[in-house]
Amino acid sequence: MLLKNIQIENFRSFEHYKVENLAQVNLFVGDNNSGKTSVLEAMHALIANGNIQCVCETLQFRETIKAAPPRKDGTIVGHLDCVPLFRRHFETPLDELPRITISTNDDVQRSVSLYLETDADGMSSKLMSACEVDGFVVRNQFARTNADGTLAAKEQPAPELGPDPKKRAPKSPPHLFIGPTGVSSFSRTLKNWGTIVKNRLEKHVLQALQVLSADYQNIAFLPEAKSRADIFVDTSKDRLSLADLGFGVSHVLAIAIAMGACRSGIVFIDEIDTGLHYSHLADLWRSILKISRKLNVQVFATTHSLDCLRALAEVIDTDDTLIDDDIALFSIDRRVDYAVRFDREGVVIVVDHGIEVR
Repeated sequence: MLLKNIQIENFRSFEHYKVENLAQVNLFVGDNNSGKTSVLEAMHALIANGNIQCVCETLQFRETIKAAPPRKDGTIVGHLDCVPLFRRHFETPLDELPRITISTNDDVQRSVSLYLETDADGMSSKLMSACEVDGFVVRNQFARTNADGTLAAKEQPAPELGPDPKKRAPKSPPHLFIGPTGVSSFSRTLKNWGTIVKNRLEKHVLQALQVLSADYQNIAFLPEAKSRADIFVDTSKDRLSLADLGFGVSHVLAIAIAMGACRSGIVFIDEIDTGLHYSHLADLWRSILKISRKLNVQVFATTHSLDCLRALAEVIDTDDTLIDDDIALFSIDRRVDYAVRFDREGVVIVVDHGIEVR
């Protein structure tokens, strides 16, 4: 496992928070606005070595956009607003925002810091990212921001690696974040499918898709695919465009492709049961566990659904091969400073006795 523990400071609604004893497949539950997605975002930033592009992805998924003043032609341009990343009180000045720190003391010690640095003129600033892995500075990176904390248009992060160019920096493992609407861009999906084909993993993706229908027989991408309409699923009678199928099909396909593309890496899935009928959830969990074992992919997912939790308990109760490190459930509540962990037996007890953990 790549992540076993994580500590979070001053990130979104968390002042201090920790999640310990992570498993191969992890499900986070909790009330609305409890911080489930925030935990995934923090883990994503950490495993990506603080890559600002990955941080921006989380802003895009949440549509954290602030409108800029209208242009002369009347058009309005929105900029990603990075201020909500920081834990702040009402009207806290930008130059007084606390530094975000996300870290782990696992076998590989990794730490990421995010902070705003105001320029001398006081009119602009930079979103700074610094990462250390096993004591080595992997990345010092920034993206220029406007005076209100929004990311400046067309500004590209400028990496500066160091301090010793002769020393090989530890690489970030493969990782992907899947929001309720899929990955951050369709081009990413196309690239991931190329990885699947290159490594001959198409059958794993198809088997995952067959959770929804055993009649799905093949998946095909057009060479210049640009949308769901350019992806096709073959059945025994017809070739169907993904755009003509339910959103649940697209969601399962996105999960399966991400896991296949992240061998020995991590996949983050926000609202894992999006678009899915409850009758398919147990088979989805079985498929995720199978691919996770086969390809050594660590999975972190969130849900509000009791049906999703019941389906996970059903799989645990009927699979004698599972061990405690395979699955864990975490109840997230930002009013306390740690996540409550339930092992595989605890998951079954929670469901059987109707204990509310969400």
